[in-house]
Amino acid sequence: MNTSKKKSMSIIMPAYNEEDRIISTLNDFAQWVQKNPKNEIELIIVNDGSTDRTEEIIQSFIDMYSWIRLIKTDHIGMMNAIFTGMKKAENNLVGTLEADSPVNPQYFITFLDYIDENDIIIGSRFLGKKVLGKSLARKFISKMNSLLFTFLFSSGIKDSQISFRLYKKSCIDKILPMLNLDHDGFKSSEIIVKAYGLDYKMKEIAVEYFHDEDSKAVPGGLKTIKVTFFALLAIFQLYFQSIREYRSGIFINCPVNMKKLIDFIFK
Repeated sequence: MNTSKKKSMSIIMPAYNEEDRIISTLNDFAQWVQKNPKNEIELIIVNDGSTDRTEEIIQSFIDMYSWIRLIKTDHIGMMNAIFTGMKKAENNLVGTLEADSPVNPQYFITFLDYIDENDIIIGSRFLGKKVLGKSLARKFISKMNSLLFTFLFSSGIKDSQISFRLYKKSCIDKILPMLNLDHDGFKSSEIIVKAYGLDYKMKEIAVEYFHDEDSKAVPGGLKTIKVTFFALLAIFQLYFQSIREYRSGIFINCPVNMKKLIDFIFK
């Protein structure tokens, strides 16, 4: 593990109506870039159809920093916005970070220690670091989702939903055309499942995570119940979809658990 060699990263940040938070996020990101001059970093912000001053604020930062790029889209959802940015990335390493910056970007430097031997480095909220600002109810839902995912799928990844990741571009370019879930939020998990099936190497690293109750990605109240219900449907859709793809020969590894039973049923 060695970070002495210069690395070039494209960091993708989706933004939807983030005028109240993105100034702080971009100021913190700029400080991080200045502290890491040996690494070449570009920040690609995908304005996901914002209707507030988000784009105006982003443009003011572009006027100050040449390493920030802006991509405009209609409102297509957080993960689809991330994918749009990934396709425009110019570097061989592609990171993803949410606009409310729940994870300090300094962790990308830690990730660089492991990226040579892996294809995807995944931040994890379930490996011992603190999760701050999250209610007990949300912690319970997240934990149950993690347990269900590890029960159904064989990747060994505990935090399949976190957006804070670092990819080799060759890996994510291979996976993106294969994604077909309709559920935008669960495409993070679909990436993990397909990466394991294709025999890409993944490593999960503990990160400290600050949860913002105002985050656009985590609606509260009754919407939480609705989101949870549709996420359950999506995870089972992904499970049976993965069985079909494994049986059709798309995957090298069986991405779901109970492989022997599946082979017996479908032989």
